Amino acid sequence: MEWVLAYIVGYVWSRLNEPKFSGVIHELRAEDTPVCGLRVQLSSRRPKESKPAMKKAILVLAIASVAAMAGCSAPAPQTQQPTEQVRAVNPPGTPEGLPFSNGILVGNTLYVAGTQGTDANGKLEPDIESQTRAALQLIQKIVESGGMTMGNVVAVNVYLSDIKDFGKMNGVYKTFFPDPKPTRTTVQVAGLVNGAKIEISAIAAKPR
Repeated sequence: MEWVLAYIVGYVWSRLNEPKFSGVIHELRAEDTPVCGLRVQLSSRRPKESKPAMKKAILVLAIASVAAMAGCSAPAPQTQQPTEQVRAVNPPGTPEGLPFSNGILVGNTLYVAGTQGTDANGKLEPDIESQTRAALQLIQKIVESGGMTMGNVVAVNVYLSDIKDFGKMNGVYKTFFPDPKPTRTTVQVAGLVNGAKIEISAIAAKPR
């Protein structure tokens, strides 16, 4: 854009210095033709004014020309993105009185807390298979309460107190998720709260 401005200024200056234009003065007024908010009028007069008036005219002509070439367009105002809502998801039948939420929904993403396999009375089921099933049933309840299905689960973390339970856990686990199944990390830990055999956390996301 700088070279365009330089070209326009040079061209107008050379034209105004030609003999046949030496008596033409370009006068600026504040209430005539609009150019990007600047109202400009060019008129012819016989020579009385001096060269400073010519220079002023050249400057305004250059600015007006460049603005016209740019389409007088100002940058579009940036639209502020709406803030995503955050809400807790604690459906009936999930553990109560905890120092954390069973699930947190942020926009279209649901984060499910580590969940153990307890029965309706909050007691742990007796074996790894029943604990796995109970934990996934609770997770399913949280996911559905967040407006999603198990098909929306995209990531799962499984914590086992004994890695030897991996096979039995897997046999129950695979019945809860449709294809494509979510990503998963399974690890053995030194111990779980309440002496649980398994704890599972998950993330679910609904496409926008």
